[in-house]
Amino acid sequence: MMTPEQILKKYKKWAVVGVTTDKEKYGYKIYNKLKDNGYEVYGINPKYNKVDDDKLYNSLIELPKKVDAVVMVVNPKIGIGIIEQCDELDIQHV
Repeated sequence: MMTPEQILKKYKKWAVVGVTTDKEKYGYKIYNKLKDNGYEVYGINPKYNKVDDDKLYNSLIELPKKVDAVVMVVNPKIGIGIIEQCDELDIQHV
């Protein structure tokens, strides 16, 4: 199994499920930290259309590109559906 550091070095396209416009929440912080460090990052949250000036998506299935890894910052009840989407899209790193 890869360590988080190995995953960060190897994979460059990420999705953050649960990104929010609230700058105090982890979804926002993780999303921006990845962006600030040069990763290609897509935000997933059906409650919002944008975070800062970036388009958000309703699900992983809607993304314009397949991502390498997914970070989930959501309730476990929602997370089950995200895991199913990852399986469907053959995304191995969650």
